[in-house]
Amino acid sequence: DNTNLGGTVTSENATLRVYVQIQATALDEEQIGVDGMPLNMTISIADRGNPMVEADNIIWTKVGDDSWTPDSSPERNLSADHLTVSIASIQQTDDGTYSARLENEFGPVLVNFTISHQEKPEIITLPQNANVNENGSVSFMCVARGDPKPTIEWLYMNKRLNESMFTTTTYTSSDITARQSLAASSTLTLVNVTFVADRGQYQCVASNVHKPDATASASLEIYVPPSQPTAPSNARESEGQSVTFICDTSGEPRPAITWYHNGTLLNNNSNGGRLMGYSNTQLTVQNLTFSDRGDYHCVGDNRNSDN
Repeated sequence: DNTNLGGTVTSENATLRVYVQIQATALDEEQIGVDGMPLNMTISIADRGNPMVEADNIIWTKVGDDSWTPDSSPERNLSADHLTVSIASIQQTDDGTYSARLENEFGPVLVNFTISHQEKPEIITLPQNANVNENGSVSFMCVARGDPKPTIEWLYMNKRLNESMFTTTTYTSSDITARQSLAASSTLTLVNVTFVADRGQYQCVASNVHKPDATASASLEIYVPPSQPTAPSNARESEGQSVTFICDTSGEPRPAITWYHNGTLLNNNSNGGRLMGYSNTQLTVQNLTFSDRGDYHCVGDNRNSDN
């Protein structure tokens, strides 16, 4: 009998584990971070891999800064799943490259982010209010910085001025040495100014790709010197009567009027207190006496006038 007298034996099971690589990318790999504004760096995961990547195996770093961690500043926050780093207010120090390392048994995957810090325009030197006589010249200066470097234009009473009226250059100052290439200085020059055409408000407007624009205003006050007063008319009156002299002058601001009798400035106590309008365009001498005779003249003055 040739029947097989042997038997069968089964081995123990062998376990095959198949590791699957994590599939992850940056949701927005290169971002412009505007100074003072919020920004998020977020990892987009198409496949969490096998075994699935856990939050503790997602490590964030900043290239070239070993002290940086997602939660080393109150301005930053790491989400519970470690997929998003939120920056509440972008600063210049946030500029740089960041890396998130996601790892399972298959191996690590790196996801990189780049933040380029930029700034909204900011005016750092304001134009100043100015006073000038009619037909004179005046200049307004405005300095602004930002990233990209802002352009500057000028408005007069909310209307844009021609570029030929102002010059803009790169601003250099020891105060902002590190940012010199990102600052601009503009000077608006007005010549032969007139009260009618040039008096009013001027505005410096600095702009770049980030809004809002930065603005600053200054006022120009133009003085028109007093015109030559019309000579008061000669008069003859009897004692006890009254006489009125008229002084006709104009200017901007309105000239203050003073009167003189025989070269002496008149005031409230002059001529025995019988004067009316010694600081107005009309001077009246009441209850005339022989001592009131002589020469009267007026002076118009608007230097430092508040009228």
